[in-house]
Amino acid sequence: RERSAFEAEKAAVAGVARAAASRVRLNVGGQTFETTVGTLTQAKGSMLETMFSGRFDVETDADGATFLDRDGQAFALVLEYLRDGHVHLPPGRPERQRLTKEADFYCLKGLVQLVKDANATWWTTSDITLQETLKVHSDYVLCLLLVDGWVVSGSSDATIQVFDVATTARRRSLLGHTDYVTCMTHCLGRLFSGSRDHTIRAWDLQTGQALYTLTGHTNFVQCLQESEDGHLVSGSQDCTIRVWDADARQAVRVRVPHADRAVLRARDQVAVLGLLEALHEVGVSRERVERLPRLQVPRADRVVA
Repeated sequence: RERSAFEAEKAAVAGVARAAASRVRLNVGGQTFETTVGTLTQAKGSMLETMFSGRFDVETDADGATFLDRDGQAFALVLEYLRDGHVHLPPGRPERQRLTKEADFYCLKGLVQLVKDANATWWTTSDITLQETLKVHSDYVLCLLLVDGWVVSGSSDATIQVFDVATTARRRSLLGHTDYVTCMTHCLGRLFSGSRDHTIRAWDLQTGQALYTLTGHTNFVQCLQESEDGHLVSGSQDCTIRVWDADARQAVRVRVPHADRAVLRARDQVAVLGLLEALHEVGVSRERVERLPRLQVPRADRVVA
């Protein structure tokens, strides 16, 4: 038994000695790295494995370093991946894009896939290329909003998630709706969300605090928009469009009694430029709107603080 332990220790020491003998110095973009041939040839089929396999002569400078005209900062992560099989990804999207570019250059398919499988989803608008994938909701994502450097997502899991655009880090979860979050808008410095629970909720994005709840719709709230005069406008499957004074937390209800329910179903985003413009945009002609009875609706919709 002692003999076996000695031989194992001897083999380990010999392995360390061989690794030291096969040390490689690299100058990558002006940054110096020292590693071993074993590390550089870890990923079979990669450019580094081909270079340092011994099949080709590799030039070195006066200091014995092989020069690579590539990104030195990203190469530190490349070495981490080759040594350990995983890497601590940088938080920012630009840094991850640089790492992906370098991994692709070195033909490190596994590292490219690691970055793609990171925990956020982003698309570039120039070529519509998938960058990252966010997996934070437990059900369908139904609406997205970009507000002051934040990405806000609403889901059929009844939650709203808030992320930082620059780092893709999740900042907070907004909880309160009891059914699908179907629509969102940013109005008067607040986030408003509409839901299949028939309510509209106001939120402070900076703190995540639920400010108040607007009630009055009797069916799903399907669309929200800010009007030019600073009011909140909502459309619902109850066949009404409501204009809300978000500061006073009161609503004026306009009923469209003869409009077909499908007309007010907000499959497309409703663009609201005042109330008549809103009705016109969802398919009700201006002449038809002007013929509707002018309902005197008391300001009785409840606001739940």
